[in-house]
This record gives sequence, C-alpha cells and structure tokens, in this order.
Amino acid sequence: MRYIASLGIALFLHIIAFGRAECLPGDFEQTDDKSIARAINKLAYKNLANGTGKNSSIRNCLKLAIRIARSTSYQGGLIKGYDLLGWAYMEDGKMDSARMAYQKGLFVADSMQHAKGRAFILASLGNLEADLGEVKAAVNHYLMARKIWEYLDREDKMLMLDIDIGCLYIDLEDYEKALDLFKKILVEAERQEDFENMDLALVNLGVIHEELQNYHKAKYYYEQLLERGDSVRFYIRKQVELSASSVYLRLGENELAEKYFSKALLNSQTDIKSQIELFIIWGEGFAYLGNYNEALNRYNVAAGLASSIEYSRSLSTIYERMSDIYKKTEEYKIAWEYYEKHQKLKKELRDLGNQKNLDNVIAKYQQREKELQIQNLQNVAKTNRIIQVFSMVLVLFLVITLIVIYSRYQLKQITSEKLTAKNETLEYQNRQIKARESQLRINKAEIEEKNKLLADHTDKIAEQNKALQRYNNDLEQFTYTVSHDLKSPIRTLHSFMQIIEKKMAEGAPIDEFVELAKENSAQLGELVNDLLAYTKIGRSKMHPEPVDLNQILQQVKRSLDLQIKESRAHLHIDPLPTVEGLHADLYTLFQNLIQNAIKFTAPGKTPYVQVRHEELEETHKIIISDNGIGIDQEDQAYIFDAFSRVSPRYEGTGIGLALVKKVIDYSNADIELSSTKGEGSHFAIYWPKS
Repeated sequence: MRYIASLGIALFLHIIAFGRAECLPGDFEQTDDKSIARAINKLAYKNLANGTGKNSSIRNCLKLAIRIARSTSYQGGLIKGYDLLGWAYMEDGKMDSARMAYQKGLFVADSMQHAKGRAFILASLGNLEADLGEVKAAVNHYLMARKIWEYLDREDKMLMLDIDIGCLYIDLEDYEKALDLFKKILVEAERQEDFENMDLALVNLGVIHEELQNYHKAKYYYEQLLERGDSVRFYIRKQVELSASSVYLRLGENELAEKYFSKALLNSQTDIKSQIELFIIWGEGFAYLGNYNEALNRYNVAAGLASSIEYSRSLSTIYERMSDIYKKTEEYKIAWEYYEKHQKLKKELRDLGNQKNLDNVIAKYQQREKELQIQNLQNVAKTNRIIQVFSMVLVLFLVITLIVIYSRYQLKQITSEKLTAKNETLEYQNRQIKARESQLRINKAEIEEKNKLLADHTDKIAEQNKALQRYNNDLEQFTYTVSHDLKSPIRTLHSFMQIIEKKMAEGAPIDEFVELAKENSAQLGELVNDLLAYTKIGRSKMHPEPVDLNQILQQVKRSLDLQIKESRAHLHIDPLPTVEGLHADLYTLFQNLIQNAIKFTAPGKTPYVQVRHEELEETHKIIISDNGIGIDQEDQAYIFDAFSRVSPRYEGTGIGLALVKKVIDYSNADIELSSTKGEGSHFAIYWPKS
C-alpha cells in the first residue's frame, strides 16, 4: 500500500512538472491516484468532443491515466481510458490502433464482469466498424451493447443505439427495417421528452423517404424541423437544410431550394467535406431534373474541393456521376475519361481496403497471443492463491485444535463456586430470553398488521393491473380496427385523385369528382375526429365527481337541436339522478345514444325517444328507448365494436356505440341491449351508486 501511494504521488509530481497543462485542469489540487486518472479521462473526453488539443498529446495523457488506473485496480477508469484512447486513434485515422485499444478495454471489462463498461466498448467498436464500412459487424456490436443497456434498464442509452442501428439499416438500403425502427424511436423519444432524439428520428425518416423517392413525404418530415428553427440542434439543422434543399429542387420549388442551399453552404464554411456533400447532392438534383449543365457545374465545384483535401472516396463518386451525365449527352469521349478516373480511384480505394483487412488480421492474431499469455499468467496466479488458502486453512485448523485442548483442560479446573456463578449467569440470560420472546410476540403482531396492509395494497395493484389489461385489450382492438377500416376511405380518395388527374390530362370537366373527393375527405376528417375522441376516453387525469344527469340531457338536447327540429323528433325525459362520474364522458355517452335513436329511424316515421330512470339497490338503471329501425339479433353481438354499422343507408363513422361501450367500461358500469328489427331498441345502463 505504501508503494502504491508513493507511486501515485510520484506520478502526480511528474504531471505537475512536465504535463499539467495538457493532462489535468489548471485548478486541479487532489493527489490520490483515482482522482488523477478520473480528471485526465474527463479532460481528454472534453478535448475530443470539442475537437480541441493535439490528438498525440491526448493519447499520451490517456496512456498515463491507464497506467494509474491499472496500478490502483480502478476498473471504471481503466475501461474508460481504453475507450477514449480508441476514440483518439480514430480521430487520427489510425483504425488498427483504435481497434486494438477497444479490444483491450473489452478484455478488461469481460475479466472484471463490468457490464456498463462492456456496453460502452461494444458501442465504440460499432462506431469504428461503421466508419470502416463493416456495416453488418457494426450492427451486431450495437445490438450486443443494446442488450446490456436493456438489462441495466437504461432507456436513454437504448434509444441512442437504436438511432445508430437505424442509420446502418439505411446504409444497407434496408429501408423497410429503418422506417419501422425510426417510427418506434420517434414514439419513444416523445414519451421520454427527448427532443434531440425526436429531431434525429424526424431527419432520418426524411432521408429514408428521399432515398425511396417519396419526396413529398420527405418534405413533410424536413419541414417539421425547419419550422422550429434555432430550437433544433445545429448539427441536425445543418443536415436538414442540406437535405431539404435537394428535395425542394427535385419538387421544382427552386426558390426554397436556393434558400436552404445558401444556408447549408454558410453553415459548412469550416467543413469542406460537408461542402462536397452539398454540391454532390445538388448535382444529383439537377441531373434528376435533366438540367445537365447545372449538374456538371456543381460536380466540378465538388471535385475541386475533394481534390484540395485528397478526399478520394468522394472524388471517385463525383467522376462516376460526371461520366453518367456525359453519356446521356452523348459526349462519349469525355464520359470515358471520367469513367477511367473513377475506376482508377476505385481500384486504389479497394487496394487500400485489402491492406487494412490484412493489417486487421495481423492485429487480431497479435491480440489473441497477448490474451493467451495473460490467461496463462492468471492461471498461475490462481494456482498460487489456492495453495496459499490451503496453507492458511491448515494453520487455522491447528490453532483451533490447540485452543480446544486448552479449553478442555481449563474446564477441569473450574470450581463449584464458578459453576454457581455460571448458573446465575444462565438464569439472567434466561430472563433476557423471555423478555426477547415477549418482544418477538409484539413484533409478530406488528408484522401481521403490516401483512394485512400489504394484502390490501396487493388487491389495489391487482385492480390496477386489471384496468391496465383492459386498456391494452382496447388498444389492441383499436389498432387492429384502425389499420383495416381507415384503408377504405383513403383508397377511395386516392382513386378520385387518379380519376381527376386522368380527366385533367384529357381536358374533361372534373367538378363532379372534385366534389366527391371533398365529401370523402370530410368523411375521413369526421372519422379521424371520432377516433381521437375514442382514444381520449379513460385517459383523463380528473377524478369522478357528482354530475347532474338532468343538466347533461339538457346540454345534449341543445347540441342536437337542429337534428331534432329537422326530424321533428319527440323526446320524453324523466327526472334523472345525480351520479359519480366524469362530465365529459357522461355527455359523450348520452349524446351518442340519443343521436343514434333519432338518426336510425325509418324514412317518413317521426322519431320518438324516451329516457327513464329506475333506482335499484346498488345501481341507477337508466333506459333509453326509441322507435327506430332496430338491430338484428345476429348484429347485436358486435354492435359495440368500432366501425360496426347497423345499415349502410345511414351516414356515420361507426364509432358512436364504441365510445358508449368504452365510457361504460372505464366507469365500472354496465349496459344491456334489447332490440327487435323494425320495432326499435332499448339500451339499459346500470350506473353504480357512489
């Protein structure tokens, strides 16, 4: 211990003398080894994240932190040091050294069973492989890291890894998986109120639709971010402006395209690679529109920038694009020149990749050799520890044997006077035991009381679980129904749009189809509003309160005044009680039942609606009767399901009775239906008394 303390002080003095300005903050004063290692790692992370400081100096400081952490068995600092060292190597493009650092960190995390450290290193390996184009390997490491964060219940880390995985799916052109994943990320980020990851999900959804050439959908996602302006993080806003300019260009909105192109170019003044990407994207946009001269101008600017920084990968892509344009303009000689340049750069990049792969194999072999050496040393140390433990056990056994022999000898020397004193001591101990038993009985009664309270609490949890199960069942039924029943009006609207497009192309009148499309859109809007009302039921945070049903029925009559007058309906309402419930839910319940009673009446027949009340022992029974068209016996089993329709002759969305049933379920009430086709219906509501 003295040696370790001396080593820490010596290292600290070394830093003070030779590297304090680089490795430690200026105001650092602590001298213990762990604090020194922690401070070095923290400052290195800050410099790497901000792009400040020389990477070679950062690496030297991190190597010093690793030595300190290893000498003091500081697990977290050792793993963090290797993780940051790998990052520093990546910043300098030394990918093999970076991989070696990450593998050392992973070996330390595995040997120490440090789950958190293992998750960080696996994610860093995924970043390295993503930069090297090893996309499938990167996805595998990200998924391994995500599994650990899921076990540790770290939703924020899982969300960040999901975004990395989604981006790799885009690189693999697996747009279906990427689309599903980013939609889930958007929902989860909204739940966590994680605005940065919400923005990342939106921009990647736009990128996916842009790749799929769904430019209007891409525009929809980009404009959500553009409307928020400076509230969006700069690096995200920069990407959105870049992508939005391309989408606007492809949609022919040139003014907006120029606006966001200028913004993106201004934001990329210090980042030549971003400028190259911007000009390539604009070149592709002009090529897409058939404006080849403008496309070539943009590609030439991009080529100049790429040549200035020897960015071979982008330069190869630019030459390939220019070759394609010259082929389309039938300038085959120039097209061939650019094609040869492209192939030459492509071959150089491929040769460089092969050399890197060979270096990686050698590095992995060397790492495996080191791991085997370390394992052998650990086995030897383990054997030595076993021998030491066995020796200590043997010595302890001999000592205990001697103590037992000596104790037996001492017992023979005890006099009767000592035995009497021992008996008195035992009696005193017995009295203490009885006192403790009395206290235990008191504690037992208290425990039984607490168990009773726990049982009551368990019953409450069971009730809450039952309510949660009901909510999940509602959600499952609602999701299934919406996914099927919303498709019909959307397909109809799409068909009208195709007919209108065809008629316009033929020069034929389109007014009739425009009106039909408007009607269909209005019906779709009404359906969406009803669905929103359906989802709100049962989610209110308000508590039930006394509600006068007479006032509810008066409000319903006022809201249906026009329908009552047009149909000349007669409403007879008995005096109604005051019940415990939510005002909005009770209004929805009676408004839908009475509206249906008036609407579903045979043509030429005057609607008659009666609302009666009967007071039962535990509930209020409220009956709504009508003289309408009635409901077939076979339809009554699913009449309360969403989108169930009594007759296609009558307008509506089929949500009304589903709203009624949901209010009934969430209010612990009950409802019964008795109806005969052509003779009307009777809905009996059993509302619990408070």
